[in-house]
Amino acid sequence: MVKLNRLNGSISDPDAKIFPFKKMQGKQMYDKKNKYLIVPNLFGKNGFWKKWDWQQAFKIGMESVGLDYSGEYDFVETEFLIPVEHNIPPKEKALKCWSCHHKTKGILDWKALGYKDDPMKNKGRKANGLIK
Repeated sequence: MVKLNRLNGSISDPDAKIFPFKKMQGKQMYDKKNKYLIVPNLFGKNGFWKKWDWQQAFKIGMESVGLDYSGEYDFVETEFLIPVEHNIPPKEKALKCWSCHHKTKGILDWKALGYKDDPMKNKGRKANGLIK
């Protein structure tokens, strides 16, 4: 799996923030000889969706970004983390502290984030020795 981007931050970083992301996984074409992802030309009169010709789509697409195309391709599994920055509700509908820290109805999976439990149960990350 090729990870196209990575998140920064840590439980022990006092400035770290929780931010929503979508994980997009799929398969993308890559140049087997040059070992990089391919930018295909998908649209227009010579685009893939008109001609159904991968080789032509790859050649034109790679020329458009100034990279060589070897003529040899395959598909590789990729993962991309996309920040969720749209469909944000107005401030009147923003989440409250208890939205995440409620004893039984909190929306976060604290264990998946690396915590043993909700850190606010024991006075936060600093009191629990998570911030250095």
